[in-house]
Amino acid sequence: MRRAMMQRMQFSLLLLILGISASALANPNDYPEFAQKKVDDDISVTFVTAEEVKQRLDVGTPQALVDVRKSSSFERQHLPKAISIPLQSFPERYVEIPRDTPVVLY
Repeated sequence: MRRAMMQRMQFSLLLLILGISASALANPNDYPEFAQKKVDDDISVTFVTAEEVKQRLDVGTPQALVDVRKSSSFERQHLPKAISIPLQSFPERYVEIPRDTPVVLY
């Protein structure tokens, strides 16, 4: 049972990453078949803009920032308090993502 739930979570997170990495400028309303697709009832996937993330940062709204770029890109520059989990290592490291707060993958 637990393994099936973990597999659903991995699949959901993979879909989220693919959706985000496809285009940083994509309008989710242009891709309703992907952007608002519910993969798992326990995991909600919502597209947010960079402006929305900045507003949340500015007012101190809790959110986990996960940088999925290569480590070298993260080392050069990243958002404050972000953690680095490159896409290549995501299947092994997704368990490091906090589950008690909204998560922003970028």
